[in-house]
This record gives sequence, structure tokens and C-alpha cells, in this order.
Amino acid sequence: MANFDMANFQECMRNFAAQTGGFVRDGCQQYLENPTAPEPNTCAACGCHRNFHRMVIIRNHVHGPNNEAGNNEQNNVLQVENPNERLPRTRFSDYQRHRMNQYAGQLHWIMPRSAVGNAELASFCAEIGITRHSFQIWMNNQRNRR
Repeated sequence: MANFDMANFQECMRNFAAQTGGFVRDGCQQYLENPTAPEPNTCAACGCHRNFHRMVIIRNHVHGPNNEAGNNEQNNVLQVENPNERLPRTRFSDYQRHRMNQYAGQLHWIMPRSAVGNAELASFCAEIGITRHSFQIWMNNQRNRR
């Protein structure tokens, strides 16, 4: 079985007002290759690099050595996530905040680096239902506020 992937570039996602804190796109609806441009992968419509355009990956799975008629071909389209979208904010309950505050005080507001400390931290995080990464971010944010 052979796999052939093809990328199709759609609308331009470049934010022209990022320096001023705004959000403005140029309206380019599809990437058009510019063969005369001195730099490769430049869009003929908007002049932006190809990386600014939303990429859609089209996967063609070819089954068997001879696939002349294309009967066994499947097209799967995968969309790349929008890099401008932020992850949702983690919300902690009062109980979780209280327990994290106590445990961070026991750690003197420093993340453990030893294997034993990491094991204790993992059991603490599992006990109150959070991830180690979310505890680390919470502790770094709260360290300056205490």
C-alpha cells in the first residue's frame, strides 16, 4: 500500500494589524503560486509567503500495486488547526486552589526536579484532578502574587 499526500493552500491568515494589537486580514482567498517571484513560495495574489495560508492536507491512500482505475482510492481531508485560536483557560475549583496553595508552600514555590519529588507531585496532581503542566503554570503565575 502506498500513501500520497498533497497539500492545498487556502485563504491567507496573515494578520496585518498585529503590531497595533488589531486583527485585519487582506482577503486573499486562495494561494496562487508566483513562478516569476524572486523568492519561492510567494503568493501571486497577496505577496505573502505560503506559510501564511491555511493548509489543507489531502491524503490519497492507494491500495495494491496496480490501481489504474482508481477504484480503491480514498480521499481524506485534514485541516490544520488555526494558530490564532487560543486554548481555553483552565478553571480551578476553590478546593483545588486551596490545595495547590498549600502544596506550593510546602515546595517553597519551586518545582521539584528529583525523581522522588516528581513522583510525589504526580500523585498530588492525580489526587486533586489536575495535570502537572497546569500546576506548574498556576504556580509560576501565583508565585509573584503571593
